[in-house]
Amino acid sequence: MRKKPLSWMLTVAMVLSLLIAIPIATNAQPPDYNCQIVETGTEYANLDAALEAVTSGQTIQLLTDVTSTSAIMAYNKSFSLDVQGYSLAVTVLNQTCLYAGNGYDLTITDSVGGGSVALSASSGSGLAGLYADSYGSEIYVDVPTSVNVTGSSCYGVYAVEGGIVSLTGDINVTGTSSYGAGAFSGVYGSLITIDGEINATNYINANGAAFTGPEQCVSPTTKAGYLTFLNNGDSANPQSTVWVKEISYVCEVDGVQYETLDGGLTAAAVDEDTIKLLTDIDYIGQVSPTADTWINLNGYTLNVVNDSGAALLLPAGIDISINGEGAFNVTGSSSGVIIGEGSSARVTNATATASNGVAVDLGYANSSATILGDVTANGTGGAFGVAGYGTATIYGDVFAEGTGGTGVAALGSANVTVRGYITAPNYLSIAGTVKTASEYNSIVNNYYVYTDGSATVQTRQEVCSLDGVNYLFLEDALADAEDGDTITLLADIRYQNEIVLIEKDLHFDLATYTLDIGRTGSDGALKVDGSTLTIDDTDGGELNIVDGYVGVRALNSGTATVTSISGLNGYGNHWRK
Repeated sequence: MRKKPLSWMLTVAMVLSLLIAIPIATNAQPPDYNCQIVETGTEYANLDAALEAVTSGQTIQLLTDVTSTSAIMAYNKSFSLDVQGYSLAVTVLNQTCLYAGNGYDLTITDSVGGGSVALSASSGSGLAGLYADSYGSEIYVDVPTSVNVTGSSCYGVYAVEGGIVSLTGDINVTGTSSYGAGAFSGVYGSLITIDGEINATNYINANGAAFTGPEQCVSPTTKAGYLTFLNNGDSANPQSTVWVKEISYVCEVDGVQYETLDGGLTAAAVDEDTIKLLTDIDYIGQVSPTADTWINLNGYTLNVVNDSGAALLLPAGIDISINGEGAFNVTGSSSGVIIGEGSSARVTNATATASNGVAVDLGYANSSATILGDVTANGTGGAFGVAGYGTATIYGDVFAEGTGGTGVAALGSANVTVRGYITAPNYLSIAGTVKTASEYNSIVNNYYVYTDGSATVQTRQEVCSLDGVNYLFLEDALADAEDGDTITLLADIRYQNEIVLIEKDLHFDLATYTLDIGRTGSDGALKVDGSTLTIDDTDGGELNIVDGYVGVRALNSGTATVTSISGLNGYGNHWRK
C-alpha cells in the first residue's frame, strides 16, 4: 500500500503553477537580482523565476541572501541549488519546503562555504520539511540546515516508496502524531540520512516501527558512524531505514550535553555553572572565558593548544578552576596561560613553545595561578617558566632549558612557590637580578627563600633520600618505601602529618638532623600496625613526637623507637595499644 499522505500538496502546487503567471526577469541590474542559472549566465530577480526557468542538469546560484515563501520542487526536472555562501530561508504555510518526485533529484550545496539553509513549515497537517516521493527521487542537502515543522501528522523528513533524503542539519518537529523522520516502503524501501539531531514529539517512524529516541537504535548499525532505525519485518529491498549521525558529546552543563567545548563554555557562562567533561578533549585555539568557570574533569583530560598566542587567556576579574581526577593542560606559543588583573587560574600543566615565551604570565600583582603539574618554556630566545607580578604555586617542576631561559622571574611584589625542581640556565631572578640555586636568603619550613624584601620566590629543599633517590617531601618517600627500607634525612623536617606503617618495617637514618612529627586528631602521630620502626641517631639526630592526641599507637605487636614524646593534647600516656 502506498503511504503518501503528503502527495496532495504536490497536486495543489502543480495546479497553482498553471494558474499563476510567475514573472521572469532576466539580466536584471544590481541590486534587483538575487540568483542566476550558472550554465546560461542569466540572472533573476527572484528564486521563483529561476526555478521556473532552470532545466534538468542545471544549477541555480544565489547572489545574495534569499527568503522564499514557496516550496522548492523537483517533480519534472533534476537540478541543483548552490547557496554560494549565502543563506536560503524557505518559510511556507500548509505545504512542504523541499520536494522531489517522479524520479527527479534536488541537490543543495555551497561552493563557497559559510552558507546556511532554514526550512520552516507550519499551519497545517501532513506537512514535511523535506519530502522524497517514490523510487529514484532524491533530495540531497549538504549545507548546514535547520528544519522546523509544526502541525499534526507531520514529518521533519519524509520519504516513501524508495525516496532518498540526505540532510546536514538539525530537525525540530512539534505536533500530534508527528515525527522527526519517517521512511516508508512500497516495492522499494526509502532511505534517510541525517547528519544532525532530532528534537520531535515522536522520534522516528521506520515503515510502521516507531522509535522514541536514539537509545532505541538497531544494533549492529548498518552504516558506520550512524545510529540505525529500521523495521526488521520490512519485506522491501532495501528495507526502509533512517540513519542519524551518532553524536559524540564532550561536556555537560546543568544536565545538558554539548558536542563542543565552546558550546559548554557559552552555556556555563550564563549562570556560572560547572562544565563536566564526558571524554578527553583536544581543543585547538584559545580559551578565554567571559565568566568565572569551573571544570569537573571527571577523570578525563582537556588539552588546549594554540599555535598563535596564549592557550588560556583570562580577562580581568575572571577565575577558572578544576576539580576531580584528570588533567587540564594549556600549551600556547607565547604563553600557556596569561592571567589578567584580579584573575586566577588552576590548571595541570602550562607550556609556552615560542623562543621567548612565558609559560605562566602573571600580569598584575593580584593575578594568581596554581599549576598542579609542570611548567615548561624551553624556547631558545630567553623564555620564562613563570614571570610577572602576581602569586603562583607550582606543584611540579619548572623547565626553561633553552638559551637564556629563566625558571622564575619575580617582579614587584610577586610571590612564587615552586614545590618541585627548577631546571634553567638562569635559575630565577628577583626584580631583574639573576640568582643561582645557592644564593638564597634563608630556609623556612624546608623552602629556600629568595627575596629582595618585596618580590619573593620559594623553592623546595631536598629533605631525605631513599635507595639513592633524593626527595623533596617526606610523604613521597614514605609512600615509595618498601618493607625493610631505610630513609636517610638530608635536612631538619617538621612533618605535620601521621606516619602509618602497616606490615612494613622501616628504618630512619637521622644523621645529624631532627625529624619532628605530630598532628592533631584521634589517631596517633605515629602508628605501627604489625610493623617495626627503628632509628639510627648515632650522629646526633633525633626523631621527636611533638604534637597530637596520642604519641604512638602500636597494634598487633608493632614497635617503635623514638627520641622523645612531648606536647600531646590527648591521653596522659604517650603510648597506646
